[in-house]
Amino acid sequence: MTASMKAASNPPEKLLGEFVEPSYGDWRKLVESELKGAVFDKKMYTETYEGIKLHPIYRSEDVSGLPHVNSRDSHRSFEDRTPAAT
Repeated sequence: MTASMKAASNPPEKLLGEFVEPSYGDWRKLVESELKGAVFDKKMYTETYEGIKLHPIYRSEDVSGLPHVNSRDSHRSFEDRTPAAT
């Protein structure tokens, strides 16, 4: 059995268990060091033409207050919410 076959047969929890999940603070420190002095907020946030501010990474804290996150409609497919063409 090859290494890739062994990896494919292991559950993801076991494969990911050997990695330590970094905190947001650790991630941000690393990104700031890679930006080589550039301002994090100017480089990492993007604003759409509609004025929506896009974050470089989204965490559960960022979406926990959104009313549609746990609603039934958030789990329906696009086709379920689109009226059929006549």
